[in-house]
Amino acid sequence: MSNQENNTISSDQHGGCLDLCIDSTVSWPNGHELKVFFMNPSEYSQELITIVKLAAKTWETYANIKIIFVNDQESSDIRISLQSTQGDGVRGWSVLGRHCESRRYDEPTMSVSVGRLAHRKAIRSVALHEWGHSLGIIHEHSSPACQIVWDRDVVISHCGGNLHKANTNYFFRAEENKTRYSPFDPESIMIYNIKQIFMKNYIETRRGEDLSDTDKQWAGIFYPFPGTIQ
Repeated sequence: MSNQENNTISSDQHGGCLDLCIDSTVSWPNGHELKVFFMNPSEYSQELITIVKLAAKTWETYANIKIIFVNDQESSDIRISLQSTQGDGVRGWSVLGRHCESRRYDEPTMSVSVGRLAHRKAIRSVALHEWGHSLGIIHEHSSPACQIVWDRDVVISHCGGNLHKANTNYFFRAEENKTRYSPFDPESIMIYNIKQIFMKNYIETRRGEDLSDTDKQWAGIFYPFPGTIQ
């Protein structure tokens, strides 16, 4: 789910072509070193922290961004808060790209909430998704290239009749002149697993627990390594 107004974007609960779409106005400088601080590491297992760290390093493999984990909260760019939720649920949210710079140093810019019974693959999927937002990458179904035709009545009903929630979580489309994007990818880590009944033209979305081939390719286009031919 997303909130475009406060520059925070959150993931749908984990459920089980070529494109990625970045907001060019909030992407980090190419080659930038991102300093990352865990706000409450002692409250959670080392395994959970490792999953979140490895998700960051996965993006770092394909994008020319350096992610380092620091102990100094005040100098950090990204601050991660880990939270507990019920059952096997996994949820998250993240501030989008350089909007992190407008947050106070004592405020989190990313959160991952994990249930006691949550599966490792589900945690990894959500962590990868939120790291994408931290790099300035928006939801795939918010891309100007998105091919989904929403059944607005069904989606609004799903959102409890809240039109604002439906608009920000599903119907929002980014402006072409503020994004870099290519054709729609229904397997991107940045898409929701969207129910068939939400769409008038059914497009199967299959977000897994890793970056899609196109996610990997376009991460390197958005943040190119030296010597890369674009």
